[in-house]
Amino acid sequence: MSSARQLLFVDDDRHFLRTVEMVVDPGFSVEFAHSVAEALAVSARPDAAFVDLGLPDGDGVTLVRTLGERWPHTPLV
Repeated sequence: MSSARQLLFVDDDRHFLRTVEMVVDPGFSVEFAHSVAEALAVSARPDAAFVDLGLPDGDGVTLVRTLGERWPHTPLV
């Protein structure tokens, strides 16, 4: 089992996510989701999640509320 901190980025802008992937510190394990549905399918609880407000299948504010219920101690940005 890896001791890397788990981050989740939810954004439909694939260029942005590629940039994040290139600059993230190797001490972090990063998972990406491109939609609300993909974010809700994440099985592991991340240490932090960064959520875009405008997603193709819903809005980020509602997603943050839902994730906050699922992962109450995870910082959601």
